[in-house]
Amino acid sequence: MTVPVILKFWLFIIFIIPSILCSIFYLHYFLIHRTFRQSLHNHVIILILSFGLIYMITDIIWYIHYYRTNAPLVSTPMFCQIWAYIDIAGFVSIIMLTAWASIERHILIFHPNLFSTKLKRLVFHYLPLI
Repeated sequence: MTVPVILKFWLFIIFIIPSILCSIFYLHYFLIHRTFRQSLHNHVIILILSFGLIYMITDIIWYIHYYRTNAPLVSTPMFCQIWAYIDIAGFVSIIMLTAWASIERHILIFHPNLFSTKLKRLVFHYLPLI
């Protein structure tokens, strides 16, 4: 059983609007408040929200346009390659950041001494995010 294209379109529309609004709200909240911005455990969350927002604004909006018109936004091979790259890279980046967030939370809870010096913080917190 296949899902009709018009149903996919409306499902994307219904869920993308609150999702974008929530992402913007949480990013604003994390970036404006200094204590949240400087907390080590929030850095990966800020990155996940940023990547997710970029992914929603580009890739999901392009899918919505495709479902509405049955044609890509720009019908060139280059655009389709960029779209495929953003789709795969965005999805994989968010998955990898989520996995790292889980590992980092474990390290922060059970091995807090790994973040005690600037060098250790650089090695165990900032470098894996890059």
